[in-house]
Parts: sequence; C-alpha cells; structure tokens
Amino acid sequence: GSSGTIESPNYPAAYPNSYDYRWNIVTSPGTKIRLLFAFFKTQEKFDFVTVRELSCKSGLAKTPFTVISSSNELLVRFTSDDDDTTFPGFLALFSTISLGKEVVMGTTGKIESPNYPAAYPNSYDYRWNIITSPGTKIQLLFAFFKTQEMFDFVLVYDGSTVNSRLLLEKSGYESMPFTITSSSNELLVRFTSDDDVTFPGFLAVFST
Repeated sequence: GSSGTIESPNYPAAYPNSYDYRWNIVTSPGTKIRLLFAFFKTQEKFDFVTVRELSCKSGLAKTPFTVISSSNELLVRFTSDDDDTTFPGFLALFSTISLGKEVVMGTTGKIESPNYPAAYPNSYDYRWNIITSPGTKIQLLFAFFKTQEMFDFVLVYDGSTVNSRLLLEKSGYESMPFTITSSSNELLVRFTSDDDVTFPGFLAVFST
C-alpha cells in the first residue's frame, strides 16, 4: 500500500525472545518509501532493527527519525536474542514519496511549489532542471518562501544533478525576496516535503 504502520510484536508491551521477523514494504513503481520511527527502544547490542538504508540499530533512539529508501521496496528486519531482557521495541509509519522532474528551458520563466499559493502536498519530491542559453548564467529570485521549518526543503544545485555544488538548502519562512546565481547555464531545484504539516511553499522567477 501507499502508507501504513509496522511495529514490533506486542507493541507497546514487550516483544518476545528469540524472534526474527521481516516486513517487505512495496509501493508503486517510480516512488520511494519514507519510514518514520515514532518510537524505538530495544535491548542494546542484542535486539536489532535492520534496514538496508539504516544498517543495524539497537538500544534507545531519539525519535522521531526517518529512513528514506533508494527504491520502491524496503525490507525491515527485527531480531531479538534468547535473553530474558526485552523492551517495547519500535513503532514505524511508512508513506510514499512521489518523484517527478521537469525540464524548464528559456531565458526567463517561473517555478513554484505544487498548488501554490495553496498548500503543497505531503510526501513530495520534485525537481526542476532549468536550462538557459550556453554561455549565460541564471539568476533565480525567490519572491515568496514559506515551508515547514526543518522538515520541508528547497535545495538548489549549481548544475544539472544532485551531485553538483549545493548553492541553497533552505526551509522555514523568509520575509524578503532573495536571489541565487548559477555559475553556468544550468540549475537544478529540488523540493521535498515530509508526511506532516504543509505551507504555501515557494514562488521563484529565473532570468539570465
């Protein structure tokens, strides 16, 4: 499914000894999975939750924390040893991240978060690849900016991929317009939102 909950057996009571269980979470092709651990407490160094993107984790963890898959499949494994010591374990919520990309070409134009000026959707991951004439630079003016601080981000890269130099990583509210300038004729803008509170997002105008 597109969202759901997984939890250690008997949660919030103590899980059993000598336990080995796996959850294989599968969402729609072309999406990724956000796994948010709302609670986590196991016997440290003995009872483990294993996720490929997280490796192994045990003990008491500060929650919430999030793991994002690299594809539309995520395998979660929970193991406990045969010791008498057990704990409540974990509670995790998964949701689907929609992925998309748009190529924007021209000497001027605008990009905006989905639904702007209304609130953008949850669990969103979108990219705009801005391309202007060879030999030019791009000025990206953010005329409006308001996202959920520390959770919903706009990232701007100085090139065509997320491996390009990071020019901006921003969340929250900005009361005044601000400008980002590229070093070439390509910029990549990425917007990500989590599965919680949403805001109007952003409006940005580009020119050469």
